[in-house]
Amino acid sequence: MADMFGGAFYSVEASMSKILVAFFSKTGTTGEYAQVLARAFIEEGHEAEAQPFERVGSLDGYDAVVLGAPINGMQPVPELGAFIATNTGALARRPCALFTVSYMYGKARKAWDAAMQKSTATAAAAAGARTHRIFTGRLQTTSPFLMRLIFGIPKDLPLDRRDPVGMTAWA
Repeated sequence: MADMFGGAFYSVEASMSKILVAFFSKTGTTGEYAQVLARAFIEEGHEAEAQPFERVGSLDGYDAVVLGAPINGMQPVPELGAFIATNTGALARRPCALFTVSYMYGKARKAWDAAMQKSTATAAAAAGARTHRIFTGRLQTTSPFLMRLIFGIPKDLPLDRRDPVGMTAWA
């Protein structure tokens, strides 16, 4: 688990830790990633659970927190910012990491990828996250021609670009 967070997120010697993976998910993809991450922590011998933001009452009792949210309009959804603002003090008292999800990340024009990287880094800084990462997502239907043209998305890009193996490796 230490590698997931650049070797500095959280290390536990002999004791088990309790980790919350809190998320907002519009289409289910971010929630699926949160479940993958929680399972990876459990396999490492920690207690972990994935909960949507709206079900998280308090961060008390958690040793570490991972936040997840989709990207919409080149930035994390407002629900992430609201969760961070509500829990700023609690996040500052425990190790935190953050991930975002975008279908087109890595396949869009460089300027769009840079905008997503910058907005994710800004959200991570606001949360006090020690590390952050953008994961690819999925679409239900093919993007309209104009959208592909504007963002530079290849015509033959698969609709499902999820990377659960990458998420598990991040853990």
